[in-house]
Amino acid sequence: MSNTILNRSKSVLTTTFEGLIHAFSPKYEAKEVNQFTKIDWLLLTIMLVAQVAVFYSAHDYSTGAIISLIAGLTMVVSLIFVNKGLLANYAWGLISAIAWLIIAMMNHQIGSTYTQYFYIIMQFVGMYFWQNDLNATHSNRVHAKRLTHLQFAAVIAAAVILYFVLNQNIAANHGVLSLFEAALLPLGIVGQILMSFGQRSQWLFWITINVLNVAIYIHLLQQGQAGSTTMLTTNIIMLLNSFYGTYQWMREN
Repeated sequence: MSNTILNRSKSVLTTTFEGLIHAFSPKYEAKEVNQFTKIDWLLLTIMLVAQVAVFYSAHDYSTGAIISLIAGLTMVVSLIFVNKGLLANYAWGLISAIAWLIIAMMNHQIGSTYTQYFYIIMQFVGMYFWQNDLNATHSNRVHAKRLTHLQFAAVIAAAVILYFVLNQNIAANHGVLSLFEAALLPLGIVGQILMSFGQRSQWLFWITINVLNVAIYIHLLQQGQAGSTTMLTTNIIMLLNSFYGTYQWMREN
């Protein structure tokens, strides 16, 4: 029994490390980039240019604004890889999650802070599951799977329970827009887990998260919080991209 657990643990660590190496490997990433279509390149260019343009137009060169720009640029790249079901998304996603964590802590966003801690951990979880799927299928991309109606109902129920539990904690810590912030973590947990398992229903949760984040950053912008303009733009772009990602996973997978 102990040998079985030990061997399984070694297998998980080996696959996770393999996924980590591949995600951050320029050579491996170049192969994945070759799968981009003209539409992918166009979308990537538009999103990157929008990020940089908003950053300079805001005339805010504070530390928070610069970190927000880094978070936005790396997230944009990660999103394109996610759209295509490519492993390299986790390398860019990890950098982005760390940057978003710093911004959330600077703005005292309790819910967003918890969410980013979770996202950082889940980047490594995702590396394992996606690399494991790629090894099993001998494919160069992860293909979408579909939940049963019962599984989807269970996922929604779990998200609702988490929402009510976390709402009390965030409200007690005076989080910004506590009702919205409390929804970010359960939605993020569900979305990230579904993404790790290659479930196409993840996109429903990413769309909802992006809508809530847009509302939160509109509020923060009105309050004059550092980096809010760039982060608002980032979340609007992420919302638009989530619709494109949904289309990609539904059509191609």
